Amino acid sequence: MKTVLLALLALATSFPLAAQNVITFEGLGLPLDTFLRSTDDEQITFQFEPFEAPSEFVGGFWSGGWAASTSRNDSVGDFNNLYGSAAGDGADGSATYFIGQDGAYWVAPNGADGFAVNGFDFVNTAYASTVIRDGNSFSRAFGTDSTGMQAGVADSFLLNVCGYLDGNPVWIQKFPLADFRFDDDQDDFIRTEWTSADVGQAGTPVDSVSFRLESSDIGMFGSNTPSFFAIDNVRASRFSLDTRAPRRPIQL
Repeated sequence: MKTVLLALLALATSFPLAAQNVITFEGLGLPLDTFLRSTDDEQITFQFEPFEAPSEFVGGFWSGGWAASTSRNDSVGDFNNLYGSAAGDGADGSATYFIGQDGAYWVAPNGADGFAVNGFDFVNTAYASTVIRDGNSFSRAFGTDSTGMQAGVADSFLLNVCGYLDGNPVWIQKFPLADFRFDDDQDDFIRTEWTSADVGQAGTPVDSVSFRLESSDIGMFGSNTPSFFAIDNVRASRFSLDTRAPRRPIQL
């Protein structure tokens, strides 16, 4: 099985130590309405300045990590549309963005360099946002009970992002993809437009970052909400760290 390493730089120049790099994913040059991820034939690790983002394909399906997407499909809200953002495009109307699964992660390449995450833009996928709004045979619509009758249930769908250094958590933040916990139901929302998120400890070096999704709609096998999210315009900086080679991050 071949391993493909894709080198993607937001700009065509090298970056000085600790300079912020905005990763827009446009360097792939994907045609519209296509996607790129690992397959049975090729296991892909996307490489950026300053981290790597693995894509996993096991047992005949996309099992974890990341996929690059230029999908404009924001109308199909089921498992037939795994690669469409709820906004219908990338951040700022761009062509390309990333779809992540629960448990996706970034890791510094082996060696002495680490990185800091300063922020990113994020939004739901069309699949997740539709299921949160309408429910399906596995999931209930947010704000209602399992019968679909009682309103006012305090639901939430959160993106938990955690930075690690040498296997130890350095910072963690929660970003709401949907929030129905407000006293006034009129304030409830499902995130369908790109939103900029600032990392509270921007500039703090790490060697890996994990992304976990947390839903209030839980069944006997775990979350009933489709475990996907979209991300774009990652703001990150490279640092030299005197640490041993980074390891896969501890799962939250």
